[in-house]
Amino acid sequence: MEAWALPTLVGQGAGVGSPLVPAEWQLAVRTAPLHGGDVAFQLGGGGAIPVGGQDEITRPRFRFTLGIRWEPLARDTDGDGVPDAVDKCPTLAARGTADGCPVVEGPGSP
Repeated sequence: MEAWALPTLVGQGAGVGSPLVPAEWQLAVRTAPLHGGDVAFQLGGGGAIPVGGQDEITRPRFRFTLGIRWEPLARDTDGDGVPDAVDKCPTLAARGTADGCPVVEGPGSP
């Protein structure tokens, strides 16, 4: 939850006598439902905080927001030093390989 106000230090010239102070509150919920948490969705809403007893045009009666955030987190699930975004085997640790997969030695390997 957050609240904010934007007071000014100079008169607005509205002729009313009291300064305009746009003030609002907002409550939002955020979730990152996809694996890795790189994409998050946020839904919020709020309204005006009555300051000064008048309904100024500088603050809305209601405000609703929808946000989509992408923030790559560069996770390394198996701890092998290769980020999950490029790791072809993200649950098998394979240090020293470019693709993050363990080297499989066949019958003809030394």
